[in-house]
This record gives sequence, structure tokens and C-alpha cells, in this order.
Amino acid sequence: MDAAGWLLGLCAGLEIPIMLALGALSTRIPITRLLIAGAALGIVYRLLIVVSTGVWLPAVGQLLNAATISAFAGLGVVHLQDLLPRHTGRASTLYSNTFPAGSALAGPVIGLAQT
Repeated sequence: MDAAGWLLGLCAGLEIPIMLALGALSTRIPITRLLIAGAALGIVYRLLIVVSTGVWLPAVGQLLNAATISAFAGLGVVHLQDLLPRHTGRASTLYSNTFPAGSALAGPVIGLAQT
């Protein structure tokens, strides 16, 4: 098995337990703080990837990557629904549409950054 597949599988395997843990933590810690912590862990993960020279550092970093993904995938929609309490359908639709919209906007930006 190649390293990329192993790393992606490791991240995916960590996401569900971390999502469950964050769900439990969200009853004691405000969701906004957990989302900020998730964003900070994502920045640290990307910095680790920049400085890594082998496979072991990205492997350890998958815990940070999984925590970032879990925070936004598991708590993002809950936070948005808290902001729009009387519009549950609108909140979940808005949240689910942000990924394709963000991807459409990020594509040209990434292309410009590479040139």
C-alpha cells in the first residue's frame, strides 16, 4: 500500500471517534471555541506538511487533520443552526451549499497561486 492511501485511510479512521468526542465536548465547551481550535489545528497540520521530509510526520499529523475535519463537519452545521434557530432547513441547506461554493471559488485562486 502506498503512503498516500495509508495516510488518507488513517485520517478517515480517526474522524468518527473525534466527531463523537467533539459532540460530547460541545455540551461543556462553546461550539465557537471548538471551531476555532479546529481551525488552529488545521493550520498546525499544514505547517507540519510543509516542513516534513518523510512519511512519519504527516502520519502523526493525521490526528490534527482529522480533528479539523471533524470539527467543521460535525459541529459546523450545529453552530449555524444555533445562529438561525427558527430556520433549521435554511441553516442546513446553507451549510451544505458552502462546500461546492467554496470549491468553485478556491479553484481559480489555487490556479493563480501556482502560476
